[in-house]
This record gives sequence, C-alpha cells and structure tokens, in this order.
Amino acid sequence: MVSGEYPPMKGGVGRYTSNLVRALRQHADVVVVCNKSNEAVDENIHNLLTPGDRNNSDAIRKIVRETRPDVVHVQYEVGMYEISKSMFTIQNLNGSTLKEFYLSTDVPTVTTIHSIYPLEEYMAFVKDRIWKKDGRFSFLPLRLRAHMKRWMLKRHYNRLTKIKDYSDEIINLSKSVHEITGRGSVVYHGAEPSPVYTGKQALREEMGLPSDEKLLLAFGHILDSKGFDILNNLQLPDGWKLVIKQTTRLGQEQSQPVQNAINLNTDYMDDQNLSKLFFACDAMIFTRKLTSVSGVLFDSLAHGLPFVATNLAFFREFAEMGLGVVAEREADSLSNAILRLAQNYDAFAKNVERFKPQLKWNIVASQHMNIYSKMLN
Repeated sequence: MVSGEYPPMKGGVGRYTSNLVRALRQHADVVVVCNKSNEAVDENIHNLLTPGDRNNSDAIRKIVRETRPDVVHVQYEVGMYEISKSMFTIQNLNGSTLKEFYLSTDVPTVTTIHSIYPLEEYMAFVKDRIWKKDGRFSFLPLRLRAHMKRWMLKRHYNRLTKIKDYSDEIINLSKSVHEITGRGSVVYHGAEPSPVYTGKQALREEMGLPSDEKLLLAFGHILDSKGFDILNNLQLPDGWKLVIKQTTRLGQEQSQPVQNAINLNTDYMDDQNLSKLFFACDAMIFTRKLTSVSGVLFDSLAHGLPFVATNLAFFREFAEMGLGVVAEREADSLSNAILRLAQNYDAFAKNVERFKPQLKWNIVASQHMNIYSKMLN
C-alpha cells in the first residue's frame, strides 16, 4: 500500500508516487491511500487524508484492516514529524499526524524520505533570509531573531532524524539523504521522458527556440530557495544561450524577465511538454540556495542533460559521477563552471547517457520489490 498523493497531480511527491504506483502494479496489487484533494479513479484508491489532520492515522489503519496488505509504504513522510493543524498543545509537540499509525501497526512499514535537508545548509539558508528581513520574528532585532531561529531549527532537525525510529525500512532518494537518516536503502528517484522526441531541431522550431546555439535551461517554481536572482549576472560562453522557465504558484507575483536570456511563459507544463523542452535543450543549471532532493535533476538526467549547480551536498553527489559541475553560488564561480561544462560537454553527456538507465521506473520498481521481499523474508 502506498500512502501519498495520486494522479491527477502536478509535480512533487504526487507525480513521483503516481509513476511508482504504475510501475509497481506490474509486479503486485497496490492499494493507495491519498489526500482528499485527489480523485479516486479506481476502487483501489482511497482519498481519505488531510494534511495536518491527526485523524489520518485512523484512516490508514481502517484501510489496513480492510485490505490486509503485506507491506505498507508511506510516501507522505511529512506525517512522521508534522504537528497537527488543530489546537497547539503539548500533546502536539510530542506527536505527529501519523505517529499513532506507526506505533500501532503490525504490518512491515517502508517510508520514502523526500525532503530532509543537511542541517548546515538549512541553517545557512534561513540565516540568509533573516538578514533579508524575511524571517518570522520581524519585530525582534536581527541578531536575536537569528539565534532563536537556529535554536528552533536544531529542535526541528532532531525531530526529523527521529523518523528512523518509526519505520521498519527507510528508502532514501540519494546518498546524501541516506547520510542524514543513517539507515535504509538508496533508490534513486525514477524519471523517464515522454515519447515525444522528434529531433532536437524540430522541437526547437516548434517551441520557438534558436536552432544554432547550445541552450542552458533554468527550470522551477519562483521561490527564494531556487536562487534565480543570480541568473542576471551570469556570463555564458560563446555559442551558449540561457533559457528560463519559471512557474508561479497561486498568490505569487510574476517573475521579472532575466536579461540576455530566453524567458518562456510561466504556465504549468505537463509531462509531454516538459519532455519537449528538456529534449530541445543541452544542459541544466541549478542556482539553488537549498535543496534536499531535486526531481528536476533526475528528469533532466533522464533526458540526457548534464548540469551546472550550486555546491550543495545533493548536487555534489552526482557531480562526483561526472554528470555535471558544481560551484559556489556566485556569478563568477557559476560562470566558470558553465565554461568548464561547455569545454568538456561531450564527455559529460556520455556519462549521463551511461547513468540514465538506472532511473527507469521498471528498474526503480524492481528495487522496491526486492526491499519488500527482504522485509517479508
């Protein structure tokens, strides 16, 4: 059983879970317990959960009693440590919305960790936001606010690392996340292109992109953590052009166009149009200030694109495999990294071609089935 978001969903854990469920259903019967906002498209999908609701544990236990699964696989790992959205009480500080389920179930339980940040990187990001007067305690002096926020982060991080006490098996989507949890198995985030490839030049013509330049793509939601602010200051090698695809979320202001770049519209892209864009480009750039796991990186690798990225633990892991280049989040450093990628592009691209079969969903599903079998044996 997979607990999480299920299609039709846009991005994130929902998209990941729907792809995994489709692949797992080639091997086993899968019952899904998901958020109420999702559509129950067949009898094995139960949309019963509400984020932050302490009744989520009861809802999952009810389905477990009815379906008697061999394994429960939780994708909504936030439920292990989130505090209920109901009244703020001492009880809520000591519990989480799925704690009662974890403590009471006698079914082998697997949990996938989607978002858990290295503490030093997390604290550096929050400190930066505080000094920009974007913290929660705007009425306090900056230095006091910084100290309070660091104290709160450490408490939160200690809470996160206790998740391993609640799950029989942890699945980490990268080695960098595995180092934080200290246990479990590493199974990479699956990713496969949609079958839309008709040739790079044909796709560029369809999307109105230049045909005679190397295209470096920056892609993602407009959030402070993405670090898009630095894109204006990059220097690209001759023959390279920057393509920006930023997406707004509800209630956000529209982004300001980046100079000397191709700024695409901010509409949501489905999987087919996403594949067209990735196939039309040559490489990715990630200017992030913070990340745990980037689904966009796995998507880009699956489309054969090497990358340039900020020197964060997650990106370093894949740069060490020769799939891209990392650099400090400074314009000169990132510009030099882009030049290095351009000068050695064919070598990086060949490394990506050798790596990307590991991301196929049938491979990822088989790895999951092996973990389930070991637990049951």
